[in-house]
Amino acid sequence: MERLSQQTVNHLVDRWTVLIKEPNRYGTGCYPDLLEADVLRLASEAEQVVAPDPFDADLIRTARSLIEAGELKIAMFKLHEVIYGRLGGR
Repeated sequence: MERLSQQTVNHLVDRWTVLIKEPNRYGTGCYPDLLEADVLRLASEAEQVVAPDPFDADLIRTARSLIEAGELKIAMFKLHEVIYGRLGGR
């Protein structure tokens, strides 16, 4: 795996940390479109930065499906597996 810039990794980690707190402000399934767009953008950024293997790619696809279904919290935990597992843990 090619070496990733620490600034890029920190950016993804920081964005995830901020976004994971947002769904708690709203009732389940009643998320604003802007929040859903932000989480979808995070999924795209993670995909670009990580250059995912098949397992990570599947997690990102699952996260996208969950976002479209209005399940932002679960989608965020799928992205957590990619961001922290792939970037922070290895």
